[in-house]
Parts: sequence; structure tokens; C-alpha cells
Amino acid sequence: MKSKKLIACLSILVLLCMTFQVCFASSTDVITEMVTNTVETEEAEGVVFNDIAFCWAKNDILALAEAKVVSGKEEGIFAPNDDITKAEFAALLVKGMNIPIIETYETAFADVPADEWYAKYANTLGYKAIVRKEGNFEPNSNIKLKDAVTMLYSLASDNPSINQNNYVETYKWYGYLTDYQKDAFAYALDNKLINKLFEYATFSPEREINRAEAATLVNKFRNHYGI
Repeated sequence: MKSKKLIACLSILVLLCMTFQVCFASSTDVITEMVTNTVETEEAEGVVFNDIAFCWAKNDILALAEAKVVSGKEEGIFAPNDDITKAEFAALLVKGMNIPIIETYETAFADVPADEWYAKYANTLGYKAIVRKEGNFEPNSNIKLKDAVTMLYSLASDNPSINQNNYVETYKWYGYLTDYQKDAFAYALDNKLINKLFEYATFSPEREINRAEAATLVNKFRNHYGI
């Protein structure tokens, strides 16, 4: 009986990990929360992360760290499973894609004070029409998949009109998106910017992404443009 319960619990854990793309510091974390003294570390140009050794996004995270696009939340900690705010994603995208910063005291958004650390990144996206300037930016809100993908599409220089008919019938959640968001997801799928997990018909573009997923999106976009 106990073995059946254990198997059931492990099955649920695996399913959750597949759904939310959880990263583990070490292989033992899959079975237990015990922290061992032999957790592997990963290093890129002197940046050491001890919590991504068994993370599915490890290579993308290290590539961005080596390019000095990302750093840890604290020494040795990348925190791949943590949420990422719109402000943080704006900084990640601007730095990752080498977008020239627009320095201005005229904020593009009513809720982005000029003296905040993220103002230059949010304003750059606003004034370059990567994010619509109308309304608020909501910098402290966690970013959703649909918002991240739409930003990438807006930044793309090769974003032609895409035949959405190849996608709408397959992915039921397309019906909840605007036409522009549908184009954005079709573009991302066509250019392999999002992996198979994001293609499931039951997957929600409304889901908030984590730091590992954000790093993967931006690094794949960098690779697409040869950066």
C-alpha cells in the first residue's frame, strides 16, 4: 500500500514538473528536499550558479550569464523557478538583444517613475513600440507567457503576416488571444522559440513564466538573430 502511494505521489510530482518546467539543484531534489554537500555547480566566465546543475534551461542560463545579460539573485543562486516581473523581463530583453537604451525623463508609462532602476528599460520598449505606451506598464506584475512572446514578436525584424489557420484548430487556447498575439505565437512556433511544452492544446498563454523560461526565450531569440 505504501509503495503504491509513493508511486502515485512521484507520478503527480513528475506531472507537475512537466507542466511548470521545474528546475532542480541536484538529482536528489526530485525525491527529497534534503540538501546534500555534493550539489554540482555550473560556471560561466566566473559566474557560478549552484542551483541549475540539473535544470533543463541550464545551457541557456549559462549562455546569458557568459554574455553578461543575467546574474544571480544572490551569490551562487540563479533561482530558476522564481517568478520574473515585467520590469525584470524588460531589462533581460533590452540587454539580451543589445537594444540601444533611450535615456529620457519623459516616462512612456504612467506607472514607471523616472528614478526607478527599470525605467530606462521599460521606456526603451515603450518608445520603440515594442510595448504599447498607452496605459500602464505594470512593472511589478509577474510576466505572462503571452506578454513575453508578444514582446519578442514586436521586436522581430522578420515578422511577416502568418497563416494562423495552421495553428488555431490545433491549439484551442488560440481562440482567447488577439489577432496580434496569435501572430506572435505562430511566429514563435515557426521559429522554434518555444518548446513542445508550449504547444499543448491545454497550455495557457496566461500562465506566468519563471526565470528559467524567460532566459530560454531570450537566448533562443538571440540565437535566431545570431547574437
